[in-house]
Amino acid sequence: MPAKKKKNAPSNISRRRQAALDEGAEEYVTRRRELVRIAATIFKAKGFDATTFGDIAVHTGLDRATLYYYFGSKQEIFKEAIEGALSSNLDGLRRIQNDPDTSNPEKLEKLVRMLMVSYHDNYPYLFVYLQQDIGTIVDPKSDWAKKVDNQVKMIEAAFAALIRAGIAAGDFRDDISVSLCANSIFGMLNWTHRWYDPEGRNRPEVVADAFCKIFFDGLRGHSASVNSDVSS
Repeated sequence: MPAKKKKNAPSNISRRRQAALDEGAEEYVTRRRELVRIAATIFKAKGFDATTFGDIAVHTGLDRATLYYYFGSKQEIFKEAIEGALSSNLDGLRRIQNDPDTSNPEKLEKLVRMLMVSYHDNYPYLFVYLQQDIGTIVDPKSDWAKKVDNQVKMIEAAFAALIRAGIAAGDFRDDISVSLCANSIFGMLNWTHRWYDPEGRNRPEVVADAFCKIFFDGLRGHSASVNSDVSS
């Protein structure tokens, strides 16, 4: 009688996939990136839940077996689609924060522009993330979910810290709470997933400039008595 395969033992295709990942051949990595781009477009159009692995295979021109050579699941593709973009945003955040020649208000404006340009350059990966409840894709208690959540919170905290510093320095009005200011600018940026077209007439820099004028002109409007919620 043939020996039974051990439970949870990796399949031949998963071993080949891991070997290819470990080797990191340029052709393999480039093909994975292209598949991620195509899959992310389908996720945005149909939604993650409605998209099947077979849908992705059809749109990439591969059969399912070949697609499995590159990715083990649509969840793995989703992770790949947003990990690089979030990491790049954090790198940009650190560069802006550590610039000694830039004031806090200028840093805040640079962050707004950086995120809008990132939405364009990484289209539609980050928009897929914004429109998808991540808890329906991966275990929210998983290491990966915690890592992503921490990365997002770092960006949110940077916005709040710069707004708070601007209020303390008298650069921004003091009658609107920090949390309300931060949520307002994130609302403008994150809602772009509903309407932004990377091929449209408004380049990301134009959108970011409009947001900065709307937001910062209002935030610099006037000074009032210190609000009790200013630090929240």
